Amino acid sequence: MQETFHLWRYVNSEPKGFVHLTFSYEKAGEIWVGECLELGTATEAASIEQAKLQLAEAVKLQLDQMDEMGYIDGFLREHNIPLYPVKTLENKNKQSVWIASEPELQRA
Repeated sequence: MQETFHLWRYVNSEPKGFVHLTFSYEKAGEIWVGECLELGTATEAASIEQAKLQLAEAVKLQLDQMDEMGYIDGFLREHNIPLYPVKTLENKNKQSVWIASEPELQRA
């Protein structure tokens, strides 16, 4: 099973843009395996609901870390992952955060 997952990038509490990522889920024996196809991030859990939450959290952490290290924009370009802009912002503090668009995943 696959679904499109939307993550929003916020800079200084203002939306900067969002990405569409493909999450894939597969049952392997007694566990569910979730994978972000664009990033290669994966997780496993006892239920599909847990796999979805854990994968969303892992992807957010991965994007946050790449942002903090300063290479998120280059990574997205190199992997043909468009960052769809919301508006242009002046970014003085270079602080950003990635937030899931699905309300149930924001609780993770």
